[in-house]
Amino acid sequence: LASYRNARFLTDNVPGMRVPDDILSRMEKAEATGRGQAEGIAIARETLTTFKERVHGAYIMPQFGRHKVAMAVLDGFIEKPETSVAE
Repeated sequence: LASYRNARFLTDNVPGMRVPDDILSRMEKAEATGRGQAEGIAIARETLTTFKERVHGAYIMPQFGRHKVAMAVLDGFIEKPETSVAE
């Protein structure tokens, strides 16, 4: 979620999508302190953590082309390949 407004839009305008009231409340409070995007990242990470043992993958869709936000969500969930140093 990018912001409280974004979360509200998804709930009100996208058929079949509903952001739970507790998440809307978290986003609204975070937005009031200028931390809406950070809270959206935290919520996404919590969701991945909750379900990672029960799913084989997740589709992370950065809104508005914000690829760095998607990478922040995934930080620590993807194993980084080992790099070797040539001698």
